[in-house]
Amino acid sequence: MDQSTTIVRDFRKRLEHYHRDDGLTLQTFPNGACGDASILLAHHLTWHGFGPYRYICGRRGDASHVWLSDGELIIDITADQFEDFNQAVFIATTSPWHDALNGEDLHEATVSVWGSDWEARFRSTYATLMNAMSSNPQTVRGQTTPPGEPHASVDRRAESSIADGQTFSNTKT
Repeated sequence: MDQSTTIVRDFRKRLEHYHRDDGLTLQTFPNGACGDASILLAHHLTWHGFGPYRYICGRRGDASHVWLSDGELIIDITADQFEDFNQAVFIATTSPWHDALNGEDLHEATVSVWGSDWEARFRSTYATLMNAMSSNPQTVRGQTTPPGEPHASVDRRAESSIADGQTFSNTKT
């Protein structure tokens, strides 16, 4: 497994355990959280030297959905909020499901895209996400896991959803 896939899986796991009402839409993750989760994931990946990423928004009837793209890969950690998509972490170069949403590239996926108030919310939430799981063991389905160790129940679900052979390109030097 490459480093970038591990980073995405870990970030998804962090969001699954985050239930604070902080002015973002993460309380019922992944339901209704695609926009904010995508911005935070792009920030996290950029911090690790990947990116830049674009904020892609598609529609299905009255529902909208957001995912990331680097121009080649589709990166989606919230599509499983829909009944017909069962992958917790989706990374691939093509996707008929995403194609059907007719996604539009709206802007770069950065924490500052909507101004300083939103940037402060994103940065505060990101700091909490990074601190919460790095300093305390967690319990997942009754099992205590030390910080930095994978959660078998989360990783098994995500492992089957990564498209074979897909990797990120690290564009920073």
